[in-house]
Amino acid sequence: MMKPIESSSGSPDSPDLPDAPAASGGVPGPFTFLMTTPAETGHLLRILELARGLTARGHRVLVHTQASAEAAVRAAGAELVPYARHHNIVMRLRDRPVEGALRWVPAIPRNLIRFREALIESSVELAEELTPILRREHVDCLVHDTFGFGAGYAAERAGIPWASAGNAATVIDAAGLPLLARSLPLPRPIIERPALLHALADRLLPLGRARAALGLPPRRPGGLAEFVRAATSPELHVVMAHRGFLPDVALRERQLFAGPVSFNMPGGHGPQASRPAAPVEVQPGTVLVSTTTTGKDGGLLRRVLLAVAPMGIPILATAASAEDVPTGLGAHVRIERYLPHEEVFPRVAAVITHGGWGTVGRALEHGVPMLIIPLFGDQHINAAQAERGGFAHRLPLAEATPEAIRGRLRALLADGALRERAQAAAGEIRQLKSGAVAAGALERLAARSPHRERARYAPGPPAAQALEQW
Repeated sequence: MMKPIESSSGSPDSPDLPDAPAASGGVPGPFTFLMTTPAETGHLLRILELARGLTARGHRVLVHTQASAEAAVRAAGAELVPYARHHNIVMRLRDRPVEGALRWVPAIPRNLIRFREALIESSVELAEELTPILRREHVDCLVHDTFGFGAGYAAERAGIPWASAGNAATVIDAAGLPLLARSLPLPRPIIERPALLHALADRLLPLGRARAALGLPPRRPGGLAEFVRAATSPELHVVMAHRGFLPDVALRERQLFAGPVSFNMPGGHGPQASRPAAPVEVQPGTVLVSTTTTGKDGGLLRRVLLAVAPMGIPILATAASAEDVPTGLGAHVRIERYLPHEEVFPRVAAVITHGGWGTVGRALEHGVPMLIIPLFGDQHINAAQAERGGFAHRLPLAEATPEAIRGRLRALLADGALRERAQAAAGEIRQLKSGAVAAGALERLAARSPHRERARYAPGPPAAQALEQW
């Protein structure tokens, strides 16, 4: 049985994927990979990171996503397969209005109902759209972002191996629960009983309906929640982090730590992204202030800049999607909407961030100490893990007064031991990148693909019709 992917020293290793054919010249190839992801930046970047690693080794990579991502897909050396009629779960939740009686339902149950409907519908639709592509293009291995619900079902129907990819919060612990589950607002007796959590997830998010609609056999009772199975592949889950970020987490088998994403979107992130008009000059001792690109800044950028500007140290800030951007803070404070982080991070002394994985991962990659003030979602997990690993200071938003922000920043800049730990993490990440551990693991997985018989399930009635009959 495969063990968690780490050596005795705690550094990641390549997974020992069973049943891959041996070859004296290495894993046979080239292979054809199909990757699917929403086009939202955080999701798209990790898939393109993996795509670039595979195309650089001579493999053909098809990326199934929204047509708006074509330039980024080409920059990774991959081919775009645009959505035909698929609306992923992000699109459904964003674009579908709340109608009818649902408008009068309280927010928490209403959001759960909407998420459940979007999850089941998008899973069926994605599997239906991918299945003929897998067969037509003779795909050897499918790779999906953790939001690619239904992609694994398509691979299961086609009889080919598949992998998933996600950020640090998607790592699966020994109980089969994603790290993100630690942030759920549930009573401790439930959190401490994994079997109960899995059963609760199956009740609230009945993805068995999607499996039935697609003609797939039902799961045996018990075990992992179908939601976890759909989000993370049991064959290989690629975690875009280094093992040292999660040293205290006991792992489920078949997970690979590949290091944070370093792929850069051509032209920057988002429709408004562009290079700054003036060259990016980073003075010694500069502190970078970086906020979210999701439009949920909540005034954090203003709060931080107003707090640190009086310190007189050079400040470089990226406003991203923040709407409340202060002015007149002094010549030592430069604010840009976007900056090429790959050019800035190697030269800054520290970063103050909301804790999004893109920024946290980039800071770890370059060994930059962090002050993290989390806002929502997995940012709280990222902040807690970064602090636990000794790479950051964490400041809860409720405690982030101007005095507290200045005090934590001074302590961070003076913490030589933390800087050394951050630089050691950067060295570990460089080893992961130079070793191309993700590409190697995906090649070994693809080597298990059948070369002839690919269709395991005969096509049945349209899945949407079957879902309606459930």
